[in-house]
Amino acid sequence: MIKIAIAREVEVGENRVAMSPDVVTRLIKQGVEVLVETGAGERAFFADEAYEAVGARVVADKAQLWGEADVLLKVSPPSEGDAEIDLLRLGSVLISFLDPLREPARMQRLAGKQVTAFSMELIPRTTRAQSMD
Repeated sequence: MIKIAIAREVEVGENRVAMSPDVVTRLIKQGVEVLVETGAGERAFFADEAYEAVGARVVADKAQLWGEADVLLKVSPPSEGDAEIDLLRLGSVLISFLDPLREPARMQRLAGKQVTAFSMELIPRTTRAQSMD
C-alpha cells in the first residue's frame, strides 16, 4: 500500500497545508494510506482530529513521517538549511514548491537521495492542468 505523508510547514508565515481532510478522504477510499504530521493543518484551520476522522494516521515524529513516506507533500521547499532532505527515504517522491531554477544545489541533494521531485510552480496554469490543484 502506498503511503502519502503530509508535512507540517515550518516556514514563518506559511499558513497553507498540502492537503485538506476532504482530499484525504478520497485517497483513503482508493486504498492509499495517509499520514499527517501533528499540527500540519492547524494554521489552515484543520485540526489533527479532522484528519483522523477521515482515516488518516497522525504522526508526531517528523523523522518517522518523512522516513515512512513513499510520497511526501509539502507546500514550502524542504527547509532548515535543507536538513529536511536528509529525512526523506531513498527513492521517495517529493511534491512541493521547490524553486529548482534558483536552487540547483537543493535539486542536486534531492537527486543524490534518488528522490523524484515534482515542483508545483512548474505545472502549467492551463485549464487542462487545473485538476492538478
